[in-house]
Amino acid sequence: MLEDDVALQLGLNVKELETPEEEREREENEPVPIVPGQNRKEHHSNIVTENFKQDYKINEWLNFNYQEYLLAILKVTDAYDFENLAATTVAEMSAGFLSELEIDRLRKVMKKGFTNEKTIMEISDDIKNKVKVRDLYKMENGVIKKIDGEPVLQFSAEARAIAIARTETTRLANRGVIEHYKDQGVKEVVWVASLGDRTCEICWDLNGRTFPIGEAPVPGDYPHIYCRCTLVNIEE
Repeated sequence: MLEDDVALQLGLNVKELETPEEEREREENEPVPIVPGQNRKEHHSNIVTENFKQDYKINEWLNFNYQEYLLAILKVTDAYDFENLAATTVAEMSAGFLSELEIDRLRKVMKKGFTNEKTIMEISDDIKNKVKVRDLYKMENGVIKKIDGEPVLQFSAEARAIAIARTETTRLANRGVIEHYKDQGVKEVVWVASLGDRTCEICWDLNGRTFPIGEAPVPGDYPHIYCRCTLVNIEE
């Protein structure tokens, strides 16, 4: 009755107000917010579906014709240890970092991806099905971080597969480009950013900057995952 009286004084239509039953039903149907430490895998999966569902051919993703540098890329891939992904302790293994066997599988997936000109989504599917990456949990002081006794999820397996596919493609391709340039006697390279709505401030700042061949930051190594920047010969 008090609500109705206030509504009348404000000039509102009382008939349009929610009944107590309607208000209760609405509140009961509202989604529960995600709280820190809550293991909500679907939250991460939705991010992948909404923001990263577009597929790319490797050339499109890298913004250059990697076939010119394929042999150098494959050589780099053979030697690369995937240090950002590999487990070095039992705790890291439990958190979802990759074993030596899984790293070897990943190396084969990446080499086939480059050799067979697979799309990023095809490489991501191979990572899920052949490497079988697991959920990745956050680490703190050498152990899995927990809140209220629950491990904190950093990446779901699905989100992690696409992150690895995109980031490692950029990383390995640019490392191969650098080795190819060194063999060709190139002395300097230019950072070329993939400019767009999601380009970070660091990559904007690096865009167009020139570096000596051995001192250039490598896209994929720096500054973040999903990087689409590249390095080009200063003479090109």
